[in-house]
Amino acid sequence: MRTCAWLVAGAVLLFGVSGHPGFFNLQVAGLILIARGAAGWWLSLNAGRRALYLKRLRAAAVTAEAFTAELTRDGSKRVPLDVLLSQGAKESSQQ
Repeated sequence: MRTCAWLVAGAVLLFGVSGHPGFFNLQVAGLILIARGAAGWWLSLNAGRRALYLKRLRAAAVTAEAFTAELTRDGSKRVPLDVLLSQGAKESSQQ
């Protein structure tokens, strides 16, 4: 239950607070609290459950890697984002 409190407090500071004092960054503090909550959740799991989550995470990473490799397998060159955006701006100004 405390883990959820750390996560919620961190999420409120990170996403819910728009202003911050000059001497303290609330977004960074929120991110630290979320990391603390995630670490507490991870350490509260038993070894078998942790192994199951690691197995699923590795499978998801392999799947994502295979998917991105399939996207670039056709031999075409990848175009940088700034080139795509500048071409789009040129086309819209010509119309």
